[in-house]
Amino acid sequence: MTDLPKIGKPATNALATVGIDQIEQLSSVTKSNLAHLHGVGPKVIEILEKSLLELGLSFSLVSSDLPDLPFFLIGDLACDNAPKRRIARDLAMNLYAKGLVYTMGH
Repeated sequence: MTDLPKIGKPATNALATVGIDQIEQLSSVTKSNLAHLHGVGPKVIEILEKSLLELGLSFSLVSSDLPDLPFFLIGDLACDNAPKRRIARDLAMNLYAKGLVYTMGH
């Protein structure tokens, strides 16, 4: 396995958040999915793509990797004063009830 190139702390942290710390792992995600991570912009994607090409690899062309990326919803579920928060709360509660998410206490 090959370590990530120097891409800056925000991008490195963003990739670590989704469990990516080796170049080879990038071949299972699309450029589009990476671009949605805060701290990963066009320049970082270009650097990562160059590193992949040096290993004979490329980003995935299939976006089936979306379910594998973690999704975090942070907020007070007791708050019920904003429509968007109500929707997010209801979604989180339904996913939790189906065993598709877990919560972390504080």
